[in-house]
Amino acid sequence: MTKMMTKWSKWFFVPVLALSLTAAGCVSTDTGNTGAGALGQTPGVANTPNGAAKERLKAPDFKLMSLYGKEESLSAYKGKPVVVNFWASWCQPCRNEMPDLNEFAKEYEGKVAVLGVNLTFNDKEKDVRNLVQKLDIKFPILLDNDPNNLAAEAYRIQPIPATFFIDKDGNIADVLVGAARSKNDFVKRVEPLLK
Repeated sequence: MTKMMTKWSKWFFVPVLALSLTAAGCVSTDTGNTGAGALGQTPGVANTPNGAAKERLKAPDFKLMSLYGKEESLSAYKGKPVVVNFWASWCQPCRNEMPDLNEFAKEYEGKVAVLGVNLTFNDKEKDVRNLVQKLDIKFPILLDNDPNNLAAEAYRIQPIPATFFIDKDGNIADVLVGAARSKNDFVKRVEPLLK
């Protein structure tokens, strides 16, 4: 009986664990990054997964082309809080939070910049474009597709979505790893940056 129970529990436990990890967030692959990823080793938020940084560090700058051919850089937004969301079109938790992020971006337009960084090195631009149009995304979508200079590597992104809240001085103030449950998850992290 014990041997049969052990065999049954093994076959039950493995799929449940895999399902739990999938529900928690998508895992991006092929970044070449062997670091600990956004969970606890993100620049500026060491030892504070999913929370405000104890000691704020500079957010790594990046220059990326937008989905519509305009070059965007993080440093161009200095003086204003910025929300940087790393995502992919194939990631269901990313897709689920996108309407809330879009609504947040509309509500805070002019006060906060919102940038969606698509992991295009691991996605298809056609799929990105289709999803952006389907969801009527209004904030800039940037394509992280240069294998020699990936923004995702600079931010040590592994699970996605991962959202960084950057203060007016260009420092990482907070991070949300995994999908937001509602627009309020973005609001409560940005409001302190507006004071």
